[in-house]
Amino acid sequence: TIADSLWNETLVYTENFPDLSNARLAIVAVEETRGAQPSFDADKSTLTIRKKFYALKKHTVSSGIVDLGTLRNGNKHSDTLIALSGILAELIRQKIIPVVIGGSQDLTYAHYLAYKQLEQVINIASVDSRFDLGNPVEPLASSSWLGKIILDQPNYLFNYSHIACQTYFLGNSSVERMKNLYL
Repeated sequence: TIADSLWNETLVYTENFPDLSNARLAIVAVEETRGAQPSFDADKSTLTIRKKFYALKKHTVSSGIVDLGTLRNGNKHSDTLIALSGILAELIRQKIIPVVIGGSQDLTYAHYLAYKQLEQVINIASVDSRFDLGNPVEPLASSSWLGKIILDQPNYLFNYSHIACQTYFLGNSSVERMKNLYL
């Protein structure tokens, strides 16, 4: 029933911004996909994720979850990244765990920028079949976000763990580069 679901337990931003004083986790939806591969389809993904999430059952202890709604895309891809990193930095500053749903993988760079803004190191765990190193001279994309983070100076990446790498998608040079970087 809806009475014992997370939907009934979560403060959702509809008309008035939710009170964050008891928040422990904040959901931020993003539909930005301009950095994705052309075949990427995220149509209505945030709505689908929310439906599944809110159908879960709550525990006896208050969850402290707030849903801050969906961040609108900026005029440019970089505008969305800047806005998202500002939101995430403020949540982290308030000791609220941000959970970003939707969008493309290049939004991980906005997470990194939030920690950089706060001058805090970040650990990243990525589940991906490839290393998204990309070409350093090309614009940020879902295929190059990791390369942008690694090359950033000063760098706030402390540890990077990669899960599910498929070596047949990679050349030996990519694997060696990651080993040489101790990642």
